[in-house]
Amino acid sequence: MRFTVFALGSLGGREFGFFRDLDLLFVYDGEEGSDGQRAVSCSQWCAKLAQQLMWALSVPLPEGRCYEVDARLRPSGNQGPLVVKKTSFARYHEDQSAIWERQSMLRLR
Repeated sequence: MRFTVFALGSLGGREFGFFRDLDLLFVYDGEEGSDGQRAVSCSQWCAKLAQQLMWALSVPLPEGRCYEVDARLRPSGNQGPLVVKKTSFARYHEDQSAIWERQSMLRLR
């Protein structure tokens, strides 16, 4: 299994500064299923990992939050899953993505 975190927005464009949020996109590639005693699918495991990562980056400290994390730039926005399978992500950008989404991917590249 592979789990990738894409930094979009100002962080992905290397223009990150103070008081900016982290625009993150989580993509995984792997077979569904589990080898362990408790059956956990690859997508479930990656979703938990993404949630923990978002929590760790936005933990409140005495000085304030570390970062504001924004994961709404995924293909389905807030209505879709937090993590996206690589094949679904590629298919979305081939067929349905808006021009600004393609521009953000080019900027990330």
